[in-house]
Amino acid sequence: MSTSTSASLPGPDAPASLRPAHHAHAMMHCNLNTTAIERSAAFHMAVFGIEPRMRSVSVSADATPMGLSDDTASVTTFLYDLRGPRAAPALELVGWSQPPTEPVRPEHRPCGFTALGYRTRQAEPEDPADAHRR
Repeated sequence: MSTSTSASLPGPDAPASLRPAHHAHAMMHCNLNTTAIERSAAFHMAVFGIEPRMRSVSVSADATPMGLSDDTASVTTFLYDLRGPRAAPALELVGWSQPPTEPVRPEHRPCGFTALGYRTRQAEPEDPADAHRR
């Protein structure tokens, strides 16, 4: 006799209206393409207190699963909070040299992530102006 409550849940073949809703509540990393990795890293470090913990250099890599060519090159800096890799999500700053990262132009429309937020523990109330100045 099974005591599992999942036995009563609708299976994957059930109509969507009967299956439980799923949602993403966390992620492992967020990729931010940039033309200035060091400047972007300095900004995120100063404002959010995250630190570079890993760096990856890719030469002649196959990026066809990401919709790019089979010959790409990039440098990636991974920024983490104090928990570090494998314990916290990373902000990945990626500079592509092949194909080169293109600066945003006015005719570009936002796609993918349009905002990045951080959930923090509130030890003492912070003046929002302080965060804005940083």
